[in-house]
Amino acid sequence: MNNKNKVLKHYGANITDVWNNVDHVDMVFESVYTADSYNVYWMHEPSDMAFNPESIFYYASSCSDDIKNCIKDGLSLFVDSEIYDECYFDDEFEDMWDDIKNERDSPFVSYHENKK
Repeated sequence: MNNKNKVLKHYGANITDVWNNVDHVDMVFESVYTADSYNVYWMHEPSDMAFNPESIFYYASSCSDDIKNCIKDGLSLFVDSEIYDECYFDDEFEDMWDDIKNERDSPFVSYHENKK
């Protein structure tokens, strides 16, 4: 099992980049083109199609923390492949898995939390 699958299983989260599945996710991270041919990155719930300036990012990498927080919250996500690649999420999953392992090995984590 790769680190991506381990992290997603640990948090009970799911990620897809298949647009046909967007109705079955909790949060969408997608690339959108502006009228003057710029690319921006939009985070929204599938049912919320109104642009909220606080959920639009100029750089794909700015979505990274929000994606990680959604994963930690156990959400199902659509993440556009451009965002996934520009955020280096394969590397992020490696770091997230290391963090999970370190938390499990910490002497400050209770016995029951170690049994997850």
